[in-house]
Amino acid sequence: MLGRPIDIITVTQILRDRNQLDQAGGAALVTELFTFLPTATNAEYYVGILVEKFTLREIIKVCTEYASRCYEEQDDVPNLLDSVEQNILRIAQAVSMARRPT
Repeated sequence: MLGRPIDIITVTQILRDRNQLDQAGGAALVTELFTFLPTATNAEYYVGILVEKFTLREIIKVCTEYASRCYEEQDDVPNLLDSVEQNILRIAQAVSMARRPT
């Protein structure tokens, strides 16, 4: 997105194309951010906030799942560790894609 104009339609469509619109808080939150913005020059900053909030929600979701699984699957630690690692890597890749200029 660097160097390109940012507007509500563009941001919403990029998030939708990446299947991240719901994870970013939905179209309503994106719209709220844009109606809140005093100028479009701050849009990239607020998109960064969206990416950070998405990242935190995903980490919380994965950690909550694996906290529970740690109690239930104590006999399969190596596979549990591999699985949690893959999920954290998935989050890191999604964040990397979200920050990548399109």
